[in-house]
Amino acid sequence: MNVVELVGRFHPLFVHLPIGILLLGVVFEWLSLHPKFKNLQPSIPIILLIGAVAALFSCVTGYLLSQSGEYDTSAVSWHQWMGVALMVISFGYWWAHQNVINLLFRKIISILVFVLINLTGHLGGSLTHGEDYLTESLSAKETTTDFSKINLAEAKLYEDLVKPILSQRCYTCHSTAKQKGKLRLDDKESLLKGGKHGVVLVANKVDESEIILRLLLPLDEKDHMPPKEKSQLTSTEIEILKLWIVSGADFEKTVTKLGQVEELQSIVKIQVTPTPDVPFEPYSTYKTKFR
Repeated sequence: MNVVELVGRFHPLFVHLPIGILLLGVVFEWLSLHPKFKNLQPSIPIILLIGAVAALFSCVTGYLLSQSGEYDTSAVSWHQWMGVALMVISFGYWWAHQNVINLLFRKIISILVFVLINLTGHLGGSLTHGEDYLTESLSAKETTTDFSKINLAEAKLYEDLVKPILSQRCYTCHSTAKQKGKLRLDDKESLLKGGKHGVVLVANKVDESEIILRLLLPLDEKDHMPPKEKSQLTSTEIEILKLWIVSGADFEKTVTKLGQVEELQSIVKIQVTPTPDVPFEPYSTYKTKFR
């Protein structure tokens, strides 16, 4: 990790400061319109100045973090320019208070700051947690695939069984919007290429495939994937991924052509339960070199 990346990693710390401080300034502005809270007026300029400076630090660290290449450039660009706009307008808001600009102008700019805080924060949340992070809990979308409904005699092992698993469990951190560790798992070329520390998939070799090794680490191990706060793969899903790799990690062939119909039939009968800590002795002392 170089100095630029190190400084950039302070962005999650700094980014919450302008959100809270500037929102406080806006709330004080609106409250002070009532005679009962008129005494809040003198505190507003210093609150806005601190918030604007915090926004400046947040912009700088955010820009440095974006240079890691782990995020979709288009999404980052929108988040970045919204953040810059918020920072500039926040300094303007502070200046307006210092120069006793008329009340109507301050009302308008306070609304603009409020809107920008929410838009910038939402874009940042989408980059970190996925585009549907806000509505995910309200969605009726299944968290697991019902493999028993798949016609294994006609299904393609990757397209119909492996890809849905990766989509549900891995794409949040390893797809177009975000590439943690510069790793994407949402297409063939990216899967085979691996991340910034090397390949994660070795055909025919489960014990050399980082994508499996991470899954088999204890839940409390820092390198376990997915992170313990995320939805974990079921025992069935893990066995399907292992079978796919053992079969050559082919992206096109059907289950029938791979000769794995009976094996998959026995796997999908396994009770689909979360496996937060899979006991697997050969990997229990495994220490990954990837992070």
